[in-house]
Amino acid sequence: MRAAIPRRGGWAGVQGDGAASELVAFAEVMRALGDETRLRILRTLGSGRLCVGDLAHALGVSQPLVSHHLKALKHAGLVGCHREGPWVYYAVRREAFQRLGLGALWEPGGVLGPQEGSAP
Repeated sequence: MRAAIPRRGGWAGVQGDGAASELVAFAEVMRALGDETRLRILRTLGSGRLCVGDLAHALGVSQPLVSHHLKALKHAGLVGCHREGPWVYYAVRREAFQRLGLGALWEPGGVLGPQEGSAP
């Protein structure tokens, strides 16, 4: 079986029946969400799109570390990016969370949503 590659319309590159490929895709997402640094990146991106340098500064970690984790989040289909001149900006793909039934993570008080006592 080949590895799953996220696509806007779903998952491609997975051979086998539909149920098995959905399990592979879901496992990839869970693997991506299983890291504290990746969750911190997602929470930070929840307020808007940012480039790697801005994320590294906001999180107090190195740019290579942020790039490594963004690659995993992008591969899982949870983060998208676009280039503006020399900069690449990353943003959360909330529709991916909705499609997986994980939209509540972004609600106030949710793991990735605004926390009590935080500024809007």
